[in-house]
Amino acid sequence: MTISPVTAADIPQITALQSRLLLPVKQPEKGFLVSAFSEEEYGHFICTYEYFYKAEQDGRLLGVLMAYRSEHIAPGDANNMLIHSAVIGEFVLVKQIFIDPEAAGKGAARALYGRLFADAGEQLPFVCAIVLEPFNRRSCEFHRRMGFVEFLRFTPVPDRDGAVRRRTAWIRPPKGASGIEAYVRLCNAGGEDTDEGEVMASRAATLVSLYQHEDNLNWTKFGMQTTVLFALFASFAYFYEKTMTVATTPVLTVLGAWGVVVNVLFMLKIKSGLRYMHTYKQRIQENDDLLTFYYPRTARIFRRGEYIARRSLTCRLIFIFSVFGLLSWACVAVLLLLKACNGYVYF
Repeated sequence: MTISPVTAADIPQITALQSRLLLPVKQPEKGFLVSAFSEEEYGHFICTYEYFYKAEQDGRLLGVLMAYRSEHIAPGDANNMLIHSAVIGEFVLVKQIFIDPEAAGKGAARALYGRLFADAGEQLPFVCAIVLEPFNRRSCEFHRRMGFVEFLRFTPVPDRDGAVRRRTAWIRPPKGASGIEAYVRLCNAGGEDTDEGEVMASRAATLVSLYQHEDNLNWTKFGMQTTVLFALFASFAYFYEKTMTVATTPVLTVLGAWGVVVNVLFMLKIKSGLRYMHTYKQRIQENDDLLTFYYPRTARIFRRGEYIARRSLTCRLIFIFSVFGLLSWACVAVLLLLKACNGYVYF
């Protein structure tokens, strides 16, 4: 494995690897990225960043690290300016590091950081920001092993895709330092004023309760739609056998149209409820991962590596049957309207 500075010829490979790691990814437990830079931007980084390295093996790109000194943080960079205000003195900011998932565990990330420490020296602290929601567990575990300590959690400005994802800032003090107290002004990670473990456990309980409530509510909505459909079909059977009159024709028209409207509303409400359920399930898993990272002795809700379907079979079927109910009544409504039209023609 070789570590060398990035050149312009490497940019296409870098952007191709970056695109494979952007959220959403198939295996987020192997790490992910949220910032998508263009080839032009990477070309600019080559010219402006002091530390921009690649890890290669047999001509294959394994990973990339970008970093620069804090004096070069742009005043308009709100996220990094916040970190700058929380750190005392100058530091080296790690802008981005990512590794090919297929090369995970081969030491590429450690080798890239080794080159950074060697070139930048260890008289200054090193700082990086890691995505907290969704929780990038692999990156946090790696940086902890590299001597980084979490010191700040913050809500950044929206990412390029418009999503707001909380971050956690980590600092590696200079070699020989006894702690991070001399290097940070703000430190809200693991503070004494709040017990974040209790907060996360309470949040998990709330999320589970919301998930169960939404699940029960979806079945209630589906049951109500089924009941309404049976009532509508009974009305259809009654009226369809009747001889049409001027008085019954408007009733059939309203019944057919109103049945369609009610079923559309039920379908949309069930779809919305399923979306909330999926969101709660995802948040439960993320909170579970976060809680057991900071408090390893805490029992997990989901065992690590356990497969949890993003949408269960019953969730898929309940929506399919809701749509089927809507389409069934739409066909019946057409028959009612034709019957109503025939009544008008007859009279």
